[in-house]
Amino acid sequence: MLRDTYITVDLDRLAENVRKIRDRIGNDVAMAAVVKADAYGHGSVECAETIMENGADYLAVATLTEALELRKAYPAYPVFIMGYTSDENLPVAVEHDLTLCIFTEEQAEILNRLGEEAGKCPKIHIKYDTGFHRIGFPDCPESIEAIKRIVRLPWLCCEGIFSHFALTDDKENHRQFQAFTDAVNAVEADGFRFRYRHICDSISAIDYPEFRMDMVRPGAILYGMKSFRTHDIDIHQVISFRTRISHLQHLKAGEGLSYNYKYRVNRDSVVATIQAGYADGYPRNMSGEGEVTVRGKRVPVIGVLCMDQCMIDVTDVPDVCVGDEVILYGDTEDNAVTFQEASKMGATNKNELLCRFTRRTPKLYLKGGKVVKVRNELAEGFAENWSDSPFESAVGPAGAQVAEAEDSTKDTGKTQSYRPLIAVMGAHGVAVLNQTIKVPYAGLNEAYSNAVLRAGGIPVVVPPMDEEALFRILDGCDGLLLPGGEDVDPSIYGEAPSEKLGRTTVQYDRAWKAAFLHARAKNMPVLGICRGHQLVNAALGGTLYQDLTEIGSETLVHGQKVERSCPTHTVSIAEGSHLARILGGETVQTNSMHHQCVKQPGKGLAVTAYAGDGVVEGMETADGKVILVQWHPEELQDTVPCMRGLFEDLIKKAAERAALR
Repeated sequence: MLRDTYITVDLDRLAENVRKIRDRIGNDVAMAAVVKADAYGHGSVECAETIMENGADYLAVATLTEALELRKAYPAYPVFIMGYTSDENLPVAVEHDLTLCIFTEEQAEILNRLGEEAGKCPKIHIKYDTGFHRIGFPDCPESIEAIKRIVRLPWLCCEGIFSHFALTDDKENHRQFQAFTDAVNAVEADGFRFRYRHICDSISAIDYPEFRMDMVRPGAILYGMKSFRTHDIDIHQVISFRTRISHLQHLKAGEGLSYNYKYRVNRDSVVATIQAGYADGYPRNMSGEGEVTVRGKRVPVIGVLCMDQCMIDVTDVPDVCVGDEVILYGDTEDNAVTFQEASKMGATNKNELLCRFTRRTPKLYLKGGKVVKVRNELAEGFAENWSDSPFESAVGPAGAQVAEAEDSTKDTGKTQSYRPLIAVMGAHGVAVLNQTIKVPYAGLNEAYSNAVLRAGGIPVVVPPMDEEALFRILDGCDGLLLPGGEDVDPSIYGEAPSEKLGRTTVQYDRAWKAAFLHARAKNMPVLGICRGHQLVNAALGGTLYQDLTEIGSETLVHGQKVERSCPTHTVSIAEGSHLARILGGETVQTNSMHHQCVKQPGKGLAVTAYAGDGVVEGMETADGKVILVQWHPEELQDTVPCMRGLFEDLIKKAAERAALR
């Protein structure tokens, strides 16, 4: 490790917390997960994927810059800016499809004009002040009339209206809620209906189920922080803060230490210096108040806490030595001090402690007890080995996130001296239908990654990102696995839009195609798993289906008549043949009705499989550089011999390529 002071973020716990919140609020209430302030110090970019895949519908931040950071990493996720965005920055928000908070009619009119100029309807949530007196339309009849005019603006999508509890007491909470519902009802009296009406934060979402309305905004609760007053939920702290002892010394009774000798030991003592100070986010007012944990025993922080280091009294810790781990904040394990306890020691609150962490303290992201990603801003670009940390490292040479799964030898019964690194494109295709954004196929990456592991490779999950970053990751890998999203938007491949395609995944599919072409240029073996046959075809540079005319028992595809051996899957069967022509390779077509397997000579392999038991067991894979598979996501069964063979074939070719590098 380049530094012994670091933060750990347990992504498994984060996922579990999100799922428990989702279970508590139910499926009829949307969840706008608050990831402002770098996800309360946990890392917004690093946590967003886990949060969205486990039940959130929206990501909520405070500022435009926070939203842009997320938009760069996740082009498709809906992001809501809850705070103020200045007029001059509204065009940036419109350009990047960010949902805005509006609380003046003047700004709404500016945004309406920008929407008309851009040819799109920016989404807004109107802020209504029911007593917090921070931002928002004041609670008065004039505000109601102004909001009624805003919702009628033609180039605005008034998606939501929201307020915020002051959480003074139960009586005031009910008064605020009544004021908010009265205002909403008044606006909606003319027939307009907000999609999202929301007032609950973390505390009120749990304490007041009757106030949840259409959406809640959980923040600290996502990360295991509890401040509930009447209810509870079984969540766990996600983050811990750790360092090591760098020096031990023996002080005689009466000797002072640190600045101004404000603290003097009252007995002969063993004092340890640890490598964390207020520049790392550990508050200076912990001086003489805080406790940390060494070898399972809590010990006091003594003397004035320094910028980069501090001292602790370890006199009562048996066998203490230099290099021992010190837990500054943790959960209840190992007798660690929780954020709840630390906030009382430091005379502050939990959220402030979380937000104090600075960029010089690296963050280790854990999954299955292993380090799957490291965020070390000061050491970015430098090689870093975490094998001497308490956590097993699963970070590959590309430094990307590695999916956690079972031992690769479990199902295959084989041992391999080399396990190639396989890049798995993140399954974050976004369906856009009637301007409503959803994220389908949450969690499929885990299934694909498990299949790769069982076949003997190490998967690196790669979310869609800018091409340079994507290519850097791919260049460190030996093979590429491409799980597909929904049907592709043909316009990004130079084709005219098709009325047949009701959904688009523009940004994801652009990254998909870029990854494929880059891998091909590098002679990297590729396994493509795609639901949309248009996606497969377009990514390979083929022609999309735009006209499909049935003539009796025949189907006209690309101007050619194709025999209909399976009425419900004609297009995909024809696609397999066309795909083979693009590859100059072999086509294997399986038909769930007839269980036929048709092969054509060549170097590549294309497979199309359908619903039901369409995957033919025992189907042999062909030799070739490129493997393409198409099946419905619900048919993913990597234990089926055919599917296992395909993954093993990818791993084999990746290992062969790695041996030549």
